[in-house]
Amino acid sequence: MPDSEPTVINTGERSSGAGWFVAILLLLVIAGGGFYLYNGGFGGEKKAIDVEVTLPDATPKTE
Repeated sequence: MPDSEPTVINTGERSSGAGWFVAILLLLVIAGGGFYLYNGGFGGEKKAIDVEVTLPDATPKTE
């Protein structure tokens, strides 16, 4: 049996640039949406949210 050159099989372990492009694009879209929501959406109006919380009286009774 004669010696032969080793066979190289490409298994595709290296990622292509397209995957990184999609990941960065998705990150930019999420960051942009978060910035949009944080700044009050379209128009830039800040909306004040008032939440009123009432708690029961928890002081001990003294006689």
